[in-house]
Amino acid sequence: MNDNEPISVHSAVPTVLSALKQRHQAVRGQLLILLGAGLPLSLIGPLLFGTLFYFANKVLAWGYHGWPQLWWIVFVLLFGAVMVPLLYLREKNNIAPEAELIRTDNEGKTITSVSQSATDLTSMGFMGMQVGDMDDIPADKWFVRPLLLGPKMVVRAWPQKKLLDHLAGAVDHITAAKVLIQLSGSSRGVAVSDLATGVEQDTARLQTALIYLRQLSWLDTNSDATRVWLTSDAKDGLAGIVMS
Repeated sequence: MNDNEPISVHSAVPTVLSALKQRHQAVRGQLLILLGAGLPLSLIGPLLFGTLFYFANKVLAWGYHGWPQLWWIVFVLLFGAVMVPLLYLREKNNIAPEAELIRTDNEGKTITSVSQSATDLTSMGFMGMQVGDMDDIPADKWFVRPLLLGPKMVVRAWPQKKLLDHLAGAVDHITAAKVLIQLSGSSRGVAVSDLATGVEQDTARLQTALIYLRQLSWLDTNSDATRVWLTSDAKDGLAGIVMS
C-alpha cells in the first residue's frame, strides 16, 4: 500500500468500506433471489407437460386408471427427469465462455492467476437481472422462453455467486475502497498504471480489487482494460461520501 496518501483519503476509507459492504450484500442478495426463484421456475416445463398428459389420459382413456393424483405426479416426475437436465445443459452450453472463466477460478486457481490477463477484467461483471434475457431464443419459438427462464436464472447466477464469495475473501477491501476514492475524483476515468502508482503497487492485489469492483458493477473498463472508471451505480452508492 502507498503510505504517502493524503489524510482525506484515509479518513474516507471507513465510510467507503461501509458502502462497499452494503453493495456486496445487495448484489449477493439479488443473486440469492435469482437462485431461489430460478429453482421452482425450472419446473414450469414438467408441470405444464405433466398436466397436459394427465388430462389427455383422462380424456383419451389411455388405460391409466385409479389414483389420478398419483398419475399426475408420475407424469410430472417423468417429464422433469428428461426436460430439466436438457434445459440446464442447453443454458450451460449457451454461456460456456463466461462460465468457464468463473469455474476455472473456483476450481482452485487463485484470483491473482485469473486476473493476469487484461481480458479477464473486461469479461467479468455482474449480470444481475440480465439473466432473464431471451434474445438468444428465436421469436418464433416463443413457447420455449418460459421453460428456459428458471434454468437461465440458476445457471447464470450460481457461478456469479461463487465468484463473488471467492472474491470477498481474496480481495483487500481497503485497496478496493482506495480505488473508489481515487476514481471518484475523475470524470473520465483513471489509467490502471496510475492506480498502481497512487493506490496499490502490488499488481495482483490491485487487479483483484478491480475485478471485485467490476463484479459489483461499480467499475467499468475500456476494451483492453488499461483504463477504468466508476459506473453510475457506484456514483449513486457513493453520493455524499466521496463524490464532489
